[in-house]
Amino acid sequence: AARVNGDKEVDMGAVRALMDWVTPDTHEGGEERAGLEDLLSWDAFVAALAKIQPGKAVGVDGFDAYLLRKADVTVGAEWLRIVKGMVEAQDYPHEWNEWIAMLAMKPGEEPTNFERRRDLWLIPGSQKLLARMLTVDYDKAAERNVPRSQAGFSARRNAGEQTLGMRLAAEQSMVEKRPMYRGYCDYGCFFMSVVHEVQWEVEKRAKVRPEVTEVMKALRVGVRTKGMPGLKGKYETAAGLTKAVDILKGLGQGDLASPVRSKLLLAVVQRTVSKL
Repeated sequence: AARVNGDKEVDMGAVRALMDWVTPDTHEGGEERAGLEDLLSWDAFVAALAKIQPGKAVGVDGFDAYLLRKADVTVGAEWLRIVKGMVEAQDYPHEWNEWIAMLAMKPGEEPTNFERRRDLWLIPGSQKLLARMLTVDYDKAAERNVPRSQAGFSARRNAGEQTLGMRLAAEQSMVEKRPMYRGYCDYGCFFMSVVHEVQWEVEKRAKVRPEVTEVMKALRVGVRTKGMPGLKGKYETAAGLTKAVDILKGLGQGDLASPVRSKLLLAVVQRTVSKL
């Protein structure tokens, strides 16, 4: 757990120099930023809530956000009022930074090989619903910054266009009798390996609203002034839950904002490879 969740030393000067090379910093003096009002509006809440499905595992607080779909509208309005207050005060339930991981086996894998297990993290339902609302801003940032060649987790797009594009490229190479080379890179434990400081810098360059990034910071490294601890996790075993371990890096496997946040980071990798 220490190897997977432990912190990493990163030369942020080198990181910023790389980003300057591939994506110049246009954060200062850029477009005017609105507040969180539209992201946390009633319409945004209704749209996010409509995507909540029944039967999902709950986090340590035991709250199933699907209940908000079944409750009277006044309950949802009160939930939204409370969450807005949390964001404004940067004061969140400490339970939101306590995650539980189930180590699921992949088909055909050896049960005793824990390194091959997939960690499925259970996140408090209200936190997931808030993340879904904030993801709208990350989606807009991705539309502005992520190359079109990256179609994962994009509306009205899927892996089929990559498969078709690869097939057509292969056919063209055969017709023109030219070689074609394919390279594959698999990042192990990708979501849980991203260094926070690097991700914050990427989001700044991508013009993610600072207020949105601040929410994610609170839900990863905590808020000292409010006594909120950084993210901790416990692993589910046959003998019960392990002791809590510090999770000092990572986007968050299971967090609804992680896929699009990862795309912003991968866009830097894509541009670096292209320039090299």
